[in-house]
Amino acid sequence: MNIQWSNRKYFGMGIESIKYENNMGTLMRSAHCFNADFIYTIGAKYRETPGDTTKVSRGYTILHWTNPMEMRANTPPEAMIVGVETPNRVEEVRANGIIAPTPVEIIDFIHPDKAVYVLGNEARGLSDDMLAVCNHIVYITTNYCLNVSVAGSIIIYDRYIKERANE
Repeated sequence: MNIQWSNRKYFGMGIESIKYENNMGTLMRSAHCFNADFIYTIGAKYRETPGDTTKVSRGYTILHWTNPMEMRANTPPEAMIVGVETPNRVEEVRANGIIAPTPVEIIDFIHPDKAVYVLGNEARGLSDDMLAVCNHIVYITTNYCLNVSVAGSIIIYDRYIKERANE
């Protein structure tokens, strides 16, 4: 299924190389609750799980890309790819010579009208290749590492409340 890209606002949410499929079901539910236009995976196909309690997968656009370059090639150039990652991981990638955007705390982030948000694998975060195609990197300040579906839900809700504040 293909997205009908348009001039209106839109956003999608996905996970690269998901480790625990149940997290994708939970993220799908949050994306559906707050009107995401699509969800996707990179490097792993999604199969319906118990976390998909609203059966979003049966009537929702779910895209599957094999790698970050395929994702970028199939996303309109005006769509901003927003990675969700820790500042430490971004600094590690930069130390290896990979160019990645400066991380911005989510509370200070202005969401693009056309955005594709990507979360990393639960064990290792976003790949170097994914960070290299991101237009923005955001992070959530916490005392401990968040579950990937919880982090995604926070990002979606932050977008939602900021859009409502601007109505």
